[in-house]
Amino acid sequence: MFRFDKQRLRKDQVLGSGNNAAVYAYQKHAHDDTWAVKQVLADNPEIFQKYIGEIVMGFSCDHPSILPITGYYIEDQEPNRWIIYMKMPRMQGTLQDVIRSYRTNNQYLSEKQIVQYFYTLVDGLEYLHRKRIAHRDIKTTNILFDKKGDVRLADIGIGKYVAEGEGLNFKTKTFVAKTTIYAAPELSESDSVMRKRFVFRTDCWSLGMVMLELCTLKPPLRRPKESMANYLDKELLEVEDRYSETLKNILSCLLKVNPAERKSMMEVKKLIEKEYSKFIDCAELDKSTCNLQKVKWQLTKHWQKVFDIQVNSGLLIQTNQNYNLSDKNLNQFLSDLQEESKLNPSEGLKNFDLNLQNCFQVTMEGINKITETIQTSFQNLKSLSLNLSALQVGDESLSRIGGNFTSSLQQLETLNLNFGWCKEITDRGIEGLCDSFESNLSNLENLSLSFDSCSKITEKGVVHLATQVSKMTKLNYLSLNYRNCTKITNRAISEMIHLIFSNLADLNFILLNFSGCYEITDEAIAHFAPPNEIVEEANMTNIAAAIQKHQPKLKFASFLFIGCDQIQREAYQELHARIRPICPFYIPFE
Repeated sequence: MFRFDKQRLRKDQVLGSGNNAAVYAYQKHAHDDTWAVKQVLADNPEIFQKYIGEIVMGFSCDHPSILPITGYYIEDQEPNRWIIYMKMPRMQGTLQDVIRSYRTNNQYLSEKQIVQYFYTLVDGLEYLHRKRIAHRDIKTTNILFDKKGDVRLADIGIGKYVAEGEGLNFKTKTFVAKTTIYAAPELSESDSVMRKRFVFRTDCWSLGMVMLELCTLKPPLRRPKESMANYLDKELLEVEDRYSETLKNILSCLLKVNPAERKSMMEVKKLIEKEYSKFIDCAELDKSTCNLQKVKWQLTKHWQKVFDIQVNSGLLIQTNQNYNLSDKNLNQFLSDLQEESKLNPSEGLKNFDLNLQNCFQVTMEGINKITETIQTSFQNLKSLSLNLSALQVGDESLSRIGGNFTSSLQQLETLNLNFGWCKEITDRGIEGLCDSFESNLSNLENLSLSFDSCSKITEKGVVHLATQVSKMTKLNYLSLNYRNCTKITNRAISEMIHLIFSNLADLNFILLNFSGCYEITDEAIAHFAPPNEIVEEANMTNIAAAIQKHQPKLKFASFLFIGCDQIQREAYQELHARIRPICPFYIPFE
């Protein structure tokens, strides 16, 4: 949320419009060109959820190539009718405007300009795909320019998070990209297996068509699938004649009619870095990330077979698949990272994301090196994300992480820790992790903790964590995952819900996952009310009223009890019916 002031909304300065939406200047004074606000009318719950999805994705994506959403305000008009205001940086135009301008003046962009735009967009789209988000609507009007002339990928409102093995439903009303001239050929087919296997390759095709238009200044033509290859061959020959065979070859990697033959964004990104290093040199990049790029490139020389390293406003590091990472390898890599960070200090570093999922050979020795590296090299972080799922993490490692990280990261605003499948973690480890939360993480606004399948955790650990979390009064986003923690009982849920709902009045988003906790019964549902609220009957009307009273800012909620067979379907349905009217974006647990 942000403090929305209608007086600052300049409806005489329309920056864009369409589909029940308009973008206006949002100014403190007459010459302020920093911010814009997108105003949309949602006159039914389906459209409302679409725009709420845009807000959620906009907040979750932090990358210089993605247009961020920095705030929002929801105005309730009447039942099933809302006006939503989304605050974002003010842009200066679209890629379509650039193409139209060059075409009018009978001029073409230089290869250097094209490659720099191309690389920026590939970098942003690869970031989305790594987060398993399909954009689904890439076109020239959704690529914007800021005041410095840098491109941003915008309008991820119909983007979709795609779970492993899931496909995209292209028949839904919200999926509009299939009707555009940039849509991939397979969108008109019904082969669900193909769409699951190559779910993100539709974005790759769309970006390829956008770049083809940028090179030729001609909008792509819709052709039957059978004649599409011949059409593309002619267009790509024109690219080669005007620019280079290298550029033609990279574009052709994206414009394969068969999605199985298309390269991924990560593959194309590496191709551009290899063939056009002179065009994307560090000197051409934003100064705030310049040194981070130097760190990345130095590390990539020696570690590209082991780690995939990306840069946005921070460092994102994950192990390449099928590599058996050991403590020795990890320690050497982290030592190199520390050394490069000293040689190229990065004051602009805000985020550090390290993904070591399924690195089974990493033990407490490697985890200790992680804490040492973050303590010594990245003390001014705003956001920290660690995925240590399925590692040899036990109680002692968890306690060390809690003590070391939180004592040196007092500026932290976002913390994401994933300990899924670390089956040696017990209540003692949780106590060690979170005892320092209250004193050292007072600025925390967003907290996500996952203990998926940590089956030794009991009521004691759940309540202890909830007690510490309830003291973080600045929290507005909270996600706790206890999936398959089979020792959790109704009483644990009762105390946790009471602590959270009573003390975190600014909470805006809450996700609680107790799927697979088969000891939980219908009684757990009745605990979704604060402790000081007298609920004479454990019915959903009273519970919903209690949530509304104590959580006035709650806009997003999801309570997951999938696989809890002792909870009757009727209890789910009634809770959903009662909470939905008071929580605009309520995600049912079925």
